[in-house]
Amino acid sequence: MKNILLLLVLAFLASMPAMGQCAGGEVEVSIEVIPDDYPNETSWNILDLDGNTVLEGDTGIETVCIEAEQCHLFTINDSYGDGICCSFGEGSYTISIDGIEVASGGDFQSNESVEFNCAAGEGCASPISIEPGDYTSSYDDSWYSFVPADNGNYAIDLCDGNACGGSIWVYDYCAGLDWDDTNAETIYSSGDDCSLEMELAGGGSYLIRIGSIDGACDGQSIDFRLIYQGEISGCTDPAACSYNPLATVNVQEECFYLPDPECLTFGNQLQLEETTLIERDVATGLDIPWEVVYGPDDHLWVTERKGRVLRIEPVTGSMTTILDIEDEMGIGGGGEPGMLGLALHPNFDSEPLVYIVYCYLDGPFTKERLSSFEWDGSELTNESYILDDLDGANIHNGSRLLITDDMKILMTRGDVANANDAQDLDNLNGKILRMNMDGSVPDDNPFPGSLVYTLGNRNAQGLTFGPDGIIFSSEHGAQSSDEFNVIEAGRNYGWPNVQGACDATAEQAFCDQFDVKEPLAEWSPCPAVNDVVYYDHPAIPEWNGKVLMAVLGGLSGGLQRISVLELSEDFDTVVNEEQYFTDFGRLRDVCINPNTGAIYIATNGPGYPGSGPNRIIEYRNYDYEIDEPPLSIGPGGNQQFAEVYPNPLGDRGYIVFSENLIGKRMELINFNGQVLMDREITSTQMHLHVTALPGGSYFLRVDGDEGLISKTIIVGK
Repeated sequence: MKNILLLLVLAFLASMPAMGQCAGGEVEVSIEVIPDDYPNETSWNILDLDGNTVLEGDTGIETVCIEAEQCHLFTINDSYGDGICCSFGEGSYTISIDGIEVASGGDFQSNESVEFNCAAGEGCASPISIEPGDYTSSYDDSWYSFVPADNGNYAIDLCDGNACGGSIWVYDYCAGLDWDDTNAETIYSSGDDCSLEMELAGGGSYLIRIGSIDGACDGQSIDFRLIYQGEISGCTDPAACSYNPLATVNVQEECFYLPDPECLTFGNQLQLEETTLIERDVATGLDIPWEVVYGPDDHLWVTERKGRVLRIEPVTGSMTTILDIEDEMGIGGGGEPGMLGLALHPNFDSEPLVYIVYCYLDGPFTKERLSSFEWDGSELTNESYILDDLDGANIHNGSRLLITDDMKILMTRGDVANANDAQDLDNLNGKILRMNMDGSVPDDNPFPGSLVYTLGNRNAQGLTFGPDGIIFSSEHGAQSSDEFNVIEAGRNYGWPNVQGACDATAEQAFCDQFDVKEPLAEWSPCPAVNDVVYYDHPAIPEWNGKVLMAVLGGLSGGLQRISVLELSEDFDTVVNEEQYFTDFGRLRDVCINPNTGAIYIATNGPGYPGSGPNRIIEYRNYDYEIDEPPLSIGPGGNQQFAEVYPNPLGDRGYIVFSENLIGKRMELINFNGQVLMDREITSTQMHLHVTALPGGSYFLRVDGDEGLISKTIIVGK
């Protein structure tokens, strides 16, 4: 009898739904969120088709029953903007339906959305696969996927037999349920037209939405046809700036090469008397680049004031951080102090040493230090202090470096806001210092036992060689008299008793007594002159034998430029100044490519004391031929690249990526630092759709295994 009762009980229990089991026609959705090291930044929710919240949470595991094959949208948010994977801990999220994983992730920025549980064709996450042919959508807003076999011209036509009209939207990725009747995020759209032509890449994955504007076809089926129309004609030469990465039939007359003015991909041009200089964006998104040096390894070595050193391949723009001591410095880089001058050892191939000046906090006090670092082929290591515990301040820290042929280091030192220090030989502030490579005092220094090489310097921030061993320097004045000087051992440059030339009565007496060296040129009001280089290259004959000087523009701005200074034959007078590049904001540095003669300019934002994001810009004469041709841009053989065609672009264009970037993420960012697009790179050719963006400048950022690539994109509308 007991056995019979037990069997009845077991049968009854078996007939009951298990704890947590969903009703018929429903599925159980499980959300599991494993946080990173900052769980309080994470939150998520699930919305139904009507936008109602079905479930929400933060971390851990939550479950809910929903109707089967009804689209829902899962969105996870991170308030800090670094996702939950890969920055501070290894977090992740997983979505499962009835115990089967359907989506997972964690490597995003502020948020990520996933559409799930959709019936076939109901959403972009569950499209119906099609090939060229005739189809009938079962309802308004039906989704289809199409993978072309080859690059080609394709068309979609729904003009026949659809009384309600209809519209077409084509996308190259799925971003959940947040779609509307506008053209936002599309690569092609028909608007009010019932047909659409498009260029599609072979092997690419495209999403086609067949629907109507304002629900005109709601409840009705829509007949449509997908048609292959033939190959794409255009320029198939990757070396041409009119290259069309989707073209399969070459049309030679559509191929434009530098310096053809049709080459809009390379931006603006500067026309000199006989020479055309073409602008090219090398890198974008830097944070106040202070020093730019062209190294013997054919890379740009760049300091950022906040405390990083970048190494940039100037053709592809691949950018690698090889030193980051921002935290150790404790300065932040928002004001004048920070990481400043950099110089490479003259015998870098055999002695790969890099010399850097940077400011740091010592308790409440700002200090400055000159160090050497060893280059091991991938990063700067083994720091060795050369000069330490130098006075620093919120302003006037210098500091440029120059290594002379006799293996001595010259270092400019600002007066750190203590003007009288500049005339005190027992104080290193307001001077140019000269030292052996280990920081010791050379026997032939002008003041025995002292590092002081010159005195009376307020805040020199430019230093370069001229012909025959001449050394030029630029120096910030107070409210007046920025200076351009020739540096001579033991000379007094007057500050604070003299500003500029010895042209006042009190100044003249001081100049006579202390043999003050007067400037070759001065500027008032102060434009904030900065680094200088002597241009000694035949590529730009109009500038050959002249000094190029970066100018920040002054405290109030408006005076920024690159000044080209023509000197007298004896180099004791500036006989002419020409001004260029006045529209880039503050210009901190300029350097020269010794192979091509191109110049590189570092921008520092619109106003004092500088702000990012900033650019490194190249201007080059492409008519000048060198013995070995330079690397071609983009797909011409470089291991890592990302190039936009065309640039400037209208509503859409293409991005061509190297294969090693597939699986990485691309970001489109405005110059206020706002991320407007964050996408996974899924192929070597991707559409770039900017229909919703206003005209202006943006930058593309891709973080690859061989460094960061950042490119300026101009949307011309």
